[in-house]
Amino acid sequence: MKIENEIKENKWYFNINEFLASCKKSTSQTFENLKELLKYLDIPETRIQARCALTELYHYFSDLDPEHDAISNYHFSIDKLITDGNEASPNTLLLLQLPSIFTPEDWSFTFFEGLARYPESEFHHRTLAELGCGNGWISIALAKKTSPQQIYGLDINPKAIICARINLYLNALDNKGQPYIDYEGKSILDRVQFYQSDLLEYCLINKIKLDKVIGCIPQVLAPDSDLVFDIIPENVTDEALYALSNYCSKQGYIEDQFGLGLIARAVEESLETMKSSGKIILNLGGRPGKAVLDRLFTRRGFKVTGVWQTKIEQAGDTEIAPLVEIEKNSPFRFEFYMGANSSESISARTAYAFVKNGGRIFHSLQVVEAEMRDNHKMKKLLRLLKKSEYADARSGLDLTYQDRPLVEEKISFLSRLSDKLSSNHPVDYEDIRGENSFRRNIAEYFRAYWRVPITAKSVLIVPSRVAAIKNIFSIYNTKKAIVDKELCKDLPHIWLQNDMDLKSEKISVLEAPKQTELVCKLIATLEPDLVVCSLNEFEIRGQDSILRLIEITEKYGTRLIIDFSNVFDLSSSPKLNGIFEYISEQPLPSHVALMCGLINNRIYSDLEVTFLLSENESFINAFCYAAELTYSRTSVILQEYYNTILFDLLSFHVKNNKRGLSQNLRLPTLESLPFQDKFPEFSSHCKKSFTHPAIQNSHHDIDSKTVRLDYGENCFPTPNFLKASIVESFVRQNISSSEINLEEEISICLKNRFGFQVENKSHILVANGVSSLFANICEYCAINNYTILFPTGNYGFFEATALFYGTPLLSLKTNSENSFKISAEQLSDILTRESKNVWVFFNSPIVNPTGAKYTLKEVTEIFKVVEKNNATIILDTIFSELDFNKNFNLINIYDIIKNKTPKLKFLVLGGLSKELSAGGLRIGFGYSDHIQIQSAMKWGVQYHLPSTMRYATRKIFAMINSQEKEILNHYTEQSHFLKMRAEKLCHVLSTHGWEPLESQGGLFVVAAPTKIVGKKIQFLKSNEEITMLITNNNVHEALFNKTKLLINGCEWTGIPGYCRFVLSVTNEDFERAIDKLKTFWSALMRED
Repeated sequence: MKIENEIKENKWYFNINEFLASCKKSTSQTFENLKELLKYLDIPETRIQARCALTELYHYFSDLDPEHDAISNYHFSIDKLITDGNEASPNTLLLLQLPSIFTPEDWSFTFFEGLARYPESEFHHRTLAELGCGNGWISIALAKKTSPQQIYGLDINPKAIICARINLYLNALDNKGQPYIDYEGKSILDRVQFYQSDLLEYCLINKIKLDKVIGCIPQVLAPDSDLVFDIIPENVTDEALYALSNYCSKQGYIEDQFGLGLIARAVEESLETMKSSGKIILNLGGRPGKAVLDRLFTRRGFKVTGVWQTKIEQAGDTEIAPLVEIEKNSPFRFEFYMGANSSESISARTAYAFVKNGGRIFHSLQVVEAEMRDNHKMKKLLRLLKKSEYADARSGLDLTYQDRPLVEEKISFLSRLSDKLSSNHPVDYEDIRGENSFRRNIAEYFRAYWRVPITAKSVLIVPSRVAAIKNIFSIYNTKKAIVDKELCKDLPHIWLQNDMDLKSEKISVLEAPKQTELVCKLIATLEPDLVVCSLNEFEIRGQDSILRLIEITEKYGTRLIIDFSNVFDLSSSPKLNGIFEYISEQPLPSHVALMCGLINNRIYSDLEVTFLLSENESFINAFCYAAELTYSRTSVILQEYYNTILFDLLSFHVKNNKRGLSQNLRLPTLESLPFQDKFPEFSSHCKKSFTHPAIQNSHHDIDSKTVRLDYGENCFPTPNFLKASIVESFVRQNISSSEINLEEEISICLKNRFGFQVENKSHILVANGVSSLFANICEYCAINNYTILFPTGNYGFFEATALFYGTPLLSLKTNSENSFKISAEQLSDILTRESKNVWVFFNSPIVNPTGAKYTLKEVTEIFKVVEKNNATIILDTIFSELDFNKNFNLINIYDIIKNKTPKLKFLVLGGLSKELSAGGLRIGFGYSDHIQIQSAMKWGVQYHLPSTMRYATRKIFAMINSQEKEILNHYTEQSHFLKMRAEKLCHVLSTHGWEPLESQGGLFVVAAPTKIVGKKIQFLKSNEEITMLITNNNVHEALFNKTKLLINGCEWTGIPGYCRFVLSVTNEDFERAIDKLKTFWSALMRED
């Protein structure tokens, strides 16, 4: 009000003598005087008078003796700065200077020289922010020189902002207070604003989008942390404020170790504020060395260009002792020089000693430019990495590659991975054929680049080429095969040793030569059942080779798999390919499939995903069933990497319905009977396994009205520590061998949970899921004529897997009185009658699917029976952490074995899919100290995990072993969630015709339809009215046909009269399922 009244009464006047006398009192008084002067500058009515006051002050200081120290006497000064070598130039500046702010010197001069090297168009009409603007001279000079749209000068020092705003008026108005107007009719008052801001905080809060971020900010850690404040008040001492220009505090970045943490934060904040075409231009001291400075940018995906470089003398007011401390605690060495023209650097420790003894030291100073083609993707990744759980991933982020396309490829993938993991959804596995969008994109890639009119229905995704080949061997009656040499090394060695005898029932494999002509000769001579071969780069250019292979295999009734992995590269400019030319013109014959392992990967060199192309629907269906019983699924994370590449390759292709229809898309067709007579048919074991209820009951028509309680995955949110481990494994480079030694962490987990003392870590085998390990066990038992015993009430697919390999089976009939658990007495009765080696399948401590729990006594007695009969026990612990009561005492399995059954042959199976809602990772392990069982686990195909997934899995197990609060909370909340679900579902079931079995853990509830059996239900199916009499065996079909609720029937569970209901579905699906159960019961009551 005082100022406004003074304006109205026209009382304000400036007395230079009184002003200067007041300033002499103290620096704080000077600052208050300047703040008041700024108020008059801000008010248009007093602006001319206030600017004339500044002119008067400038002339006063100009007339002082050069030896006179104005800063010491008056605590401020006004000087002239010539920016382009010509004092008469309009770009010459008048600058107010305070003792709490850096005076323009070599650092800022070098920075401005770097900026001046750009053409004016680089900044003209652009929006900029200057970090660490100090007294504002660079922002003002740049505005006068280049006419930007707007420059925001930002500084954390409040006195610097006051100083900069006064300097803006000093240079926007002439000595008489009239504005300098440029050719666009604007003054720099229209182009420059100054604000107190912690780095880009002001722009972030006000959602200002920038074209350029420029700046010169501290990069030496403060010797005394008290020097650095989070919020800077105006009454802080000049010395403390001056230190802000020299020092910074730790920012929580890995670059803190070099004093570059503040710059790292500035770079990441720049991404949030910059437009997509934006650039960062910073002035950097070269003490950490060029490699470290460049890496600060490149590891975040930036392209770095040097703009200007020089050497300057180390400022005497900057303490280098903190740099000496960094060198003491790390192998890193800073770079100083003993002269302005020296080429050889010395360390901080040497420089410190040199200075202490009177020497002068120098360091390089460089202006660098950093740009990113698509910062939108990087923003998404960095937003995720800012979360506390992702601190390690943020530190490990490394996008430094010589080849720029690799940087962009990795950024694209990490951005999509961030999207996938940012939600609360579980990392569950997808369709057995492969992730749907991945398969669609593969088909679209072939349509767009090769005019091959196929759809996703012709595409299958497999973990590896060997996994695909192994399944094809098992599906068909394959006794003689010729396989490419590269792929033979991973097949069972015995196959390569067996003689190719016409009468032999054993599988025999020969290595295929590389030349098509030689392969054709072998086919004509040996008439094999299966050929897996590849074409070299010369042969792939035309169609001749593929035509010859198709013709000769057709002639001799041989199934053909052509592997084109080595000549295929996902690219926007693919090379000539005779195979694709062939299938663009005509369908693949039914006996031919194409196989491609995506192995030409320059970012994650050991990350393999394979796809098969086939237009034979019979083959596709059989392969999918076999996959369910062997490797089960391919990791969704690994699929996502290649899916990202395809997405980017397809993103610029125009899509429309007419273009798609013009290609007459081909769909797979079933094999004809004459074809089946000519070519190897399905093996008898394969046919038998495909009739198992676990396979047969998966043929329902699923639509949006369907609710699935037959799906055995955990939909509880995947914990953040698991997601963070996945992200960290993919953001990093150069992962060491010790960092992927996950067997060590698994052994600790086995000790914590079951007491095992794993002396030899090589006895632990890790694979892509428990199912692949169990498949190896089944095949090993089948070959050696060993029997697997299953209790009634188990995971249906495991029993079907045993049938798939022709493994002899035994069944132990359990009963409801014992909650369908194995009893030692029953087991003893069966094993004493068996002469074969028996492997007993044992879900413990939680039983799938009943949710029953074994006691210590029960487990001990079962182990005694198994040991006594020289049998082997397969201990499936996959549900061990899903107990509803987390306070129960864990059963010390190792203690039982060591003290009660020391000769017991055991195999422990475990994984992460159920307890951490991570089926999509495909991680399982097996452990045994028995050499025969170790051989069984390794039989057939070993599914190697890429180093990224091994790293992530090691971190996940390490977190589980740490038992930190976040981990304990996850298990506690999950147990509570499942318990509440079980109680609610059991209540609804028991009041609507079912009799549920009490569950103590796991993901399922089983129930008998006691009041439903014998009733009739009517429903429409294929527009036909059907009346069904409900039995124990068809109740699940009646429920589905009437309400679209899917559950597992009693044939699936193996428990007569009991169906399985999944607890761990989404909230929406669970509530819909509850409604459908009530609807079904109401319909029965009406019809009754």
